[in-house]
Amino acid sequence: MSCYMAGVKESMLKHKQVYKARKVTGEADMFEEIWDKRVPHVSAVSNKPISQYEYLTRKCFAHVIPKKGFPRFRLLPENIEYLTWSEHTFWDNRTEEELQYRISIGEDWDYMLRRETELKSLYKSGSVV
Repeated sequence: MSCYMAGVKESMLKHKQVYKARKVTGEADMFEEIWDKRVPHVSAVSNKPISQYEYLTRKCFAHVIPKKGFPRFRLLPENIEYLTWSEHTFWDNRTEEELQYRISIGEDWDYMLRRETELKSLYKSGSVV
């Protein structure tokens, strides 16, 4: 074993890390365009500034209506809002009970709920913004 390998466990050498290739969807280009055009870079819910980390990891770009259930609107800029990473995670995984609790403690999710209703209506009608 060479000097630089000292301290590396044999089991670590046997396992190669496998990286899954990401499918090119066009989201990255859309996110860049949104970032360049929409200022200020603040959350639609809390008005908190979006961090450099959230921007670089794309955690700040939240689909108002989910791309899985509404695939035609996946690349529609009007379906994207800035949210902090924790807000984005909540929005994607929320339950009605959790949402009502957050509203009761003063968090302002009204804008996102209105946008969600508007975009679902547009989607069902076959329209595009």
